[in-house]
Amino acid sequence: MAEINSSSTPAAAQPGLRKAMRLSYLWALASATILGPWLVMANWWFSLTGPSLSLAFLVTMLLMIPVAFCYSELTAMLPYAGGSYNFIGHAFNSMVSFVFMWSQTISYYAVTTFNILATIWILQYMGVVPPTQEALILAGLGFAVLYAVLNWFKVELSAAIQFALFWLLFITGIIWNGLDLFLKPTFSTAYFANLFPFGMGGFMVAAGSMVTMYFGFEVVAHMSEEARFPSKKLAIPVIGSILTAAAVYIITLTAMAGSAPLDWLVATANMPAEIVYLVNGTTTWATIGWWGIVLGGIACALTCVDGFWLALSRLFYSLGQANLFPKIFEKLNRNSIPGVASIVVFIGLIPLIVFSGTSWISTLFIIMGITIAIVYVGACLSFIQLRRKHPEWKRPFKAPGGILMGVLGLIGSGFCVAATAYALTPTTIGGGNYAGWEGWGLTIGYMIVGIIVYFLMQSYRKSRKLESKLCPTPECEMELKHKTEPMKS
Repeated sequence: MAEINSSSTPAAAQPGLRKAMRLSYLWALASATILGPWLVMANWWFSLTGPSLSLAFLVTMLLMIPVAFCYSELTAMLPYAGGSYNFIGHAFNSMVSFVFMWSQTISYYAVTTFNILATIWILQYMGVVPPTQEALILAGLGFAVLYAVLNWFKVELSAAIQFALFWLLFITGIIWNGLDLFLKPTFSTAYFANLFPFGMGGFMVAAGSMVTMYFGFEVVAHMSEEARFPSKKLAIPVIGSILTAAAVYIITLTAMAGSAPLDWLVATANMPAEIVYLVNGTTTWATIGWWGIVLGGIACALTCVDGFWLALSRLFYSLGQANLFPKIFEKLNRNSIPGVASIVVFIGLIPLIVFSGTSWISTLFIIMGITIAIVYVGACLSFIQLRRKHPEWKRPFKAPGGILMGVLGLIGSGFCVAATAYALTPTTIGGGNYAGWEGWGLTIGYMIVGIIVYFLMQSYRKSRKLESKLCPTPECEMELKHKTEPMKS
């Protein structure tokens, strides 16, 4: 049974996060968080399954839609910082939930580090930063400091920047990596003649691994306590962000696949920018497009960093409230931002920035995928369990299909776990370079650290007679509402 003794204390009784997120901002934040810097990764993606890459992205989108419906219902029902921790905790217990949340912590640290370094790699490609490993590390640390400062202040500032960068990314990607390529005479369906050059095995592994390029919609759950619109509308940014990102991925990847031979797509670094010159020559239009794609790539990486940093700090904040982290993690600064949690996010990034490099691209990518897919499994299981245990709880948004939707989400996320686990193991399936055994070492190592943290905090709670907490249930909120309503004569 979920440990809800202390969780029945309403959040309203304590100073809370500010209601600062408009629906349009939250949708843009989630969409931009999903969209990864394809400028850095696209040539590696094509090495996995060739011109069928956009089809793999379509399959992954279909796998993620049921998961998104589960998240939409759960988030509308329990709109508190911490998201999946609260869902899984109420369905099972706080220890089970902590295991899944530690998996999410690993994925968020990995993706934040990846996108900080991606930003610097693009700047090195532009010639702004010297092309050395030392410059990569120092500039990465500098960007981390910038974001630590940014997220210390009011969330509207960060959300406004997200909103602007999202549209820069969306417009440049659709025009120069999409529509322009389709309209050029260099586009040919002949490039799709051998749709699966590495077989169906490579395609299936790629489809499952691309869960990495869709995760981010769950940041809505972490930010839901700061939404200033009805919780029943939280489904819009959750599901809408997946559809938005899928449209960008499928349009651009199909256009690129039909514009050049596969060997060139795979061998060319920063291929989405280079393909603009390939099809347009050294024209003014190509130069504008090159700058658009490069700046869009930077915007893409920055929005990912910002979105996941915000979500991870809110997750740490909720774990502090739950007594699974020290109480100092729930401390808010004068801007009503979880400042200590944000500082710890920054500190945790430092060793990853210092010790990660270009050789870790595939390993980090796959680790992100397997760890977030595990969280999706936990969320879908909690969806099914809460439908069974608490059908009476108020659900402002209800996923169509009931428990069947949860089963479909479980199948989809389970497939992604299996595919990424296979990709994390040295294999010859597909044409790409998957992760090696060191990927398993890193993943298991971080899980062991999580187990140590949990039991240290368990000892801490016992010594201070504290209990682990969860967010208020819909029943508790109704009880609070009845108690605080003025009596009518």
